[in-house]
Amino acid sequence: MGLFGYCGDKSNIKNIVISNANITSTKNCVGGLVGRNYGTIDRVKTEGGEITAKQYVGGITGENYGEITSSSNSAKITENETIDPGKFAEAYVGGITGKNYNRNKRMF
Repeated sequence: MGLFGYCGDKSNIKNIVISNANITSTKNCVGGLVGRNYGTIDRVKTEGGEITAKQYVGGITGENYGEITSSSNSAKITENETIDPGKFAEAYVGGITGKNYNRNKRMF
C-alpha cells in the first residue's frame, strides 16, 4: 500500500515528491510511494507526514526487490504490530524501505 500498491520489474518511477503523506494501516508492505517494489525508483522524496503500518513499512517502499537511487525520506515511520512476548516477531521498519532484498546502489 502506498501511492502504488505494487510496481513490477519493468516499472520506472522518477522525479516525484510526496508531501505530508499520512498513511495508517493494519496491513503489511506499506510505503509512502510503493508497498512492494520490483522496479526502479529514482529521485523520489517523501517529505513530512507519518507512515504507520503493521510490518514492512518505509518512507519510500515497504518491501524493495528493485533498485532505489538518489531518494530520501523525512516522514515519521512507525510500526503498529502487537507483539506477543512469547513469539519471535519481525517488524522491518526503515526510513527508505522497510526491508530491502536487492540491489540498492545509492540512497540519500
